Amino acid sequence: MTACVYDPSREQLPVFSRAVALATAYDDAQAVANAEYWLGYMNYALGDAQLAIRHLESAQAKADVLGNAPLAVQVRATLGQAKAAACEYDAALGHFDAALSIKREHRSSSRPSVGSAYSLACQAGVLGDQGRFEEASGILREALEVLGGLQHVVESSVLCRQSSVLLWQGRWEDARSAAIAAEEVARRVKSLYLLAMSRALSGYADWALTRSPASVQTMADATSWLEARDRGLFISLNHGCAPARVTGWAKQ
Repeated sequence: MTACVYDPSREQLPVFSRAVALATAYDDAQAVANAEYWLGYMNYALGDAQLAIRHLESAQAKADVLGNAPLAVQVRATLGQAKAAACEYDAALGHFDAALSIKREHRSSSRPSVGSAYSLACQAGVLGDQGRFEEASGILREALEVLGGLQHVVESSVLCRQSSVLLWQGRWEDARSAAIAAEEVARRVKSLYLLAMSRALSGYADWALTRSPASVQTMADATSWLEARDRGLFISLNHGCAPARVTGWAKQ
């Protein structure tokens, strides 16, 4: 499960769709809610935000009816992530606030929470894109504190969001440093998606500092790799950084 959670592929989607169909056929409401959640998550992780939202909202409704509070909180957090990816920012922030308030109540100082850290990073991304940089920075610090130095793939995700928020501020050196740190984690945990995203972010920061053609090529190569594998999560950030501002991108 770990590989498909952090580096999913479209070939895995039929398995999750089949799980929903089987749970529905057996009239197992709990299984349907869980299967819908995972199908929604997989679509989110692949970049299909609207399809993810549809499945996650279905899972949310079922979890609420079942009174499954832990699942309901997890679904709400992931729904916030999908809404953020779809740029439905007001709704996303509402979901994050609701889910994270509950997660904070039950957080253990002795046990890092990778789910909370990722939700916090996505929340910070929304705030950063709205120009609320001070709030975003505080939440990113919390996300890293929640991880507690845990050597985990989510650390790379948090650092990528940190890099993007720094890019929006024009803090090129800091953004490049965060992206390079994200790349180091991605290499260590062997996450190809995060490796590509971190390289694209560091490439843009480096181009802003040096105007190096090699930096443009780094961005183009990383984005092409993601597109060739139909990995669309946050890829609009790559295109938003580059096409209008980097001469020659279209020729790469």
